[in-house]
Amino acid sequence: MDKFQKIHLDQSCNGCGRTQDNQSEICNDCRRWNDEFKNTALFEYDQSMKDFFNQYKFMGDYLIGSTFAITLYTYLNQIRDQFDLIIPIPIDKSTWLTRGFNQVVGLAPKFDWNDILVSNRSDNQKHQYQNSRIERIARNNPFQVCEESRNKLREKSVLLVDDIYTTGTTLRHARDALHKYGTKRIESITLCR
Repeated sequence: MDKFQKIHLDQSCNGCGRTQDNQSEICNDCRRWNDEFKNTALFEYDQSMKDFFNQYKFMGDYLIGSTFAITLYTYLNQIRDQFDLIIPIPIDKSTWLTRGFNQVVGLAPKFDWNDILVSNRSDNQKHQYQNSRIERIARNNPFQVCEESRNKLREKSVLLVDDIYTTGTTLRHARDALHKYGTKRIESITLCR
């Protein structure tokens, strides 16, 4: 764990969680978004983290996901009472068939997740990591709320959980899908930024 650089919450952007000198300021990326969004990132997305995710997500080494389990469980349990639902960002069917696991759930597999979102990314669409920043931001929203869960969202506070915050598009798409059903508040946490 020593090789991973923690982000100090008092020295991070109040919008996306990026490391910076002052939490009261938002970074240039968040100014461009010009929306009310709150993400907390726990670690820097540096070379050590890139190497970790390459082995975990792209080489399919599920077991190393537990590297962050205690950190993530601890953090989620500290803030759990502030949210009615804690929802992992889902993966699409083709990723499930290829990788065999949801990388967010794999980081804390025993956590009591609320699986409310589904990803309908088509097989002919590129994955987020294959897109440029402009392509990511312009991408259509792949998320939908499961029909049986739609009535559970009205006036609820929701925490979205994702692995990596790159542009913020994935989390904003998930937020937009959930807002359609009357959520009161949506924030997010990512393992890294």
